[in-house]
Parts: sequence; structure tokens; C-alpha cells
Amino acid sequence: MQLKQILKNLTANRYHNPVPLRAGSEGSVWRVESRKGPSPVAMKVFPHTSTRSFYSELRILQFVRHPNLLSIHDFFQIPEGNLLVLEYCSGGSLRDTLNAPHDLSWEFLLRLGSQVASALTSLHAVALVHGDVKPENILRRKMTGEEHWKLADYGIASDRRTGKRILSHTRGYAAPEVLVGKRSEASDIWSLGKVLNECFKRLAPYEHFDSMGIKRDVEWLIHCMMREDVGQRPKASDVQRELNELGADELAGRYLTPDPEDEIRFAGEL
Repeated sequence: MQLKQILKNLTANRYHNPVPLRAGSEGSVWRVESRKGPSPVAMKVFPHTSTRSFYSELRILQFVRHPNLLSIHDFFQIPEGNLLVLEYCSGGSLRDTLNAPHDLSWEFLLRLGSQVASALTSLHAVALVHGDVKPENILRRKMTGEEHWKLADYGIASDRRTGKRILSHTRGYAAPEVLVGKRSEASDIWSLGKVLNECFKRLAPYEHFDSMGIKRDVEWLIHCMMREDVGQRPKASDVQRELNELGADELAGRYLTPDPEDEIRFAGEL
């Protein structure tokens, strides 16, 4: 699907100058500029073979609003496929950060974990399971001050109340029970634990880290999150509270001012 041609066909040609960001099995993501407000924004393009993923994301984006989930600005259903227009996170993904040749700070881990756990708390509160928590789906929005993380990609999210067997997952970040077709809120906790463990291994060896006892507490929390028994894993709200008590809450007010380039008025009616 050629996005440039699709943009020409959209009403009033609202978006232009597409730049590819990433492509996957469910579609592609592009950075585009908006003619209706400050830019850039992200446009996610779904082929007809990914209609289910489109509706899954649209449902969540419309009805679950949270500072650590992506916000939706527009959506289109056209003959060539389906499109979502989302806030653009200019800081890349957590995977980009992990691939960079530098150590991470314990403040980074606490902030990241607290914010993603907060996003999961909002999803779990309405019985939604994200199902694909991994570094590629945790995006950093460019903010003034500290990092502000967004949990993205809700294409395989599911409602645990339906009881449907779930087969889609990312190997390496899927909880043991997911591999046999079972999924719950606890599965997201296991995946987040795996992500935090990956970050934990990249922490800088600061002396005050051990002296404050944070290393021991974080190790234990990650261990609890990755327990095989789903009933023994903490809830997302518990994870957030524990990380805040370790210091993440002291940083909470320092990364909430967005850069002007990330702001955009709603270009469509939802």
C-alpha cells in the first residue's frame, strides 16, 4: 500500500510528507505532517488483512485515556485499508535506548517501570490485557525534563471476560501460560518484569545504588513479577506503588510538560 497515494485521496489532503518509521506484520507506521495543527503526528496504516487489529486499537484508544497510553487524533476507513493518526513519540522506543552503548541509571528504571505499570493499571481496570509488552512497544515522548514513556501497539489486546483462546504473542516476552493459549492481566506483569530485568542488567554500577538498598528491592520485585504461578504475581497497581516508594514518585512532576511539536488539535471527530 503506497501511503503517498492514500494521503492524496484523503478528504482535504489533511496530512503530507510521510516518512517511514517501522513496518510489521500488522501494518506500517509513518511520521507525517498535519495541515490542521502542529506537527508531526504518527500514522499507522492497516491493510485489510489486519482489520481486527485496527478495531482493537481503535476501541482502546477511544475509550481508555491515560498519560502513558498513546492518544488518538484521527482515523480513516478507506478502500485501501484503515488508518489511525496518533501522537508522535519523537524519542524512539525503549529498544532504541537499550541498543545504545551506555549504562542506564536506577532512576531511569524506576521511572520507566512506574509509568508502564500505570498504563497497565488503566487497561486492567476495564478487563483489557495488552498482550504484547516489550521494548519495541514502549515509546519515549520528547518532553522537557525527564523521559515520559508511552505503552503502544494494542493490536492483539484482548478482553479477559470473553474467555477466547489467545495465540498471538512475542516469543521471549510472553509469560509461560501464554505459550499454551492462556492470557490474563498477570501475563502483562510477567512481560513487564522481563522488560525491567533487561533494563536492570544495563544499570550503571553506582555505589549509592547498593547503599540505598534499591538493588535488592528491585531484584525481588522483578522476581515476583516473573513467578510461574500467576496468582503469586503482583498487580500492576502494586508494581507502580512499589516503584514509586523506591523513588519514582519523587520524579513524577518533572516530565509532564510536553514539547510544542508534540501537541496537536483533534483533526477528526471521534
